[in-house]
Amino acid sequence: MQILKVLPLALAIASPVFAESLRFQAYNPSFGGNPLNSSHFMGLATKQFTPPTIEREVQSDLEYFADQIKRRTLSAISSAFTAELRDLNLEDPNAALPEPFSVGDFYVSYERNASGNIVLNLEQGLDAISVIVPNF
Repeated sequence: MQILKVLPLALAIASPVFAESLRFQAYNPSFGGNPLNSSHFMGLATKQFTPPTIEREVQSDLEYFADQIKRRTLSAISSAFTAELRDLNLEDPNAALPEPFSVGDFYVSYERNASGNIVLNLEQGLDAISVIVPNF
C-alpha cells in the first residue's frame, strides 16, 4: 500500500521538465550592448566633461589703447611697404630699398639677397623673423 502512495509522487517528480534557455537582460544601460543606449552614454559624458579654463591677462584701458595704436601703426607700415614694393623695379639691383625704421622695440630692415629677392627682417627683442619677398 505504501508503494501505491509513493508511486504517484515518484511519477510526478520524474516527469520531464521543460526549461527555457537563460538570457541576459541588462537593466543598467552602461552594461548593455544595445546601440540605442547612445543617449545614455552621451548624458554620462556630458556630466563628466569640464570645459578647460583659459586664463587671460586683463589689460587696462591704457594698455589696450597702446596695443591698438601699435597694431594700426604696424599695419600702416606694412601697407606702405607693399605699396613701395609695387612701385620698385626689382629687376634693377641698384634700386633703392626703403630705409630701416623702428616702432618702439620693433625694428624693421630690408636687404636684397643673392637671387635678387628682397628680405624683410623683423626684430623684437630676441625674436627675429625674415620674410623673403619673391621677385615676380
